[in-house]
Amino acid sequence: MQWIKDNLADQVDFVIWTGDSARHDNDEKLPRTQKEIIKLNKFMVDGLTDVFGNGDNDDDPTNDFKIPIIPTFGNNDIMPHNILLAGPNKWTVKFLDIWRGFIPEAQRHQFQQGGWFFVEVIPNKLAVVSLNTM
Repeated sequence: MQWIKDNLADQVDFVIWTGDSARHDNDEKLPRTQKEIIKLNKFMVDGLTDVFGNGDNDDDPTNDFKIPIIPTFGNNDIMPHNILLAGPNKWTVKFLDIWRGFIPEAQRHQFQQGGWFFVEVIPNKLAVVSLNTM
């Protein structure tokens, strides 16, 4: 993240964050936890905020970034692995909280329902859909 901030951040138009920010659960001696998954995704948001945040401290989280950032679920970002029940559920509610600054306010209800939303990254020319494939 620091390298991107120092060398590339002013050349980026938008970010597509494809998920899987949490590690795989293949270590029987150290199983991953819900708390760890949430912590790692918050860590990513903090890093993206450091690189692309605009320092805005008002009450509207959707203008906190210089560019659009579009996150989506990875299969390791939920528990149990690869299973996301119809929403609203604990994961869609939690990720709505974590990703609040990335999801347009008008789409937050549908995100809670199914984990999808879209953002026009280039107004009237290009939209990116965060499609929940879980």
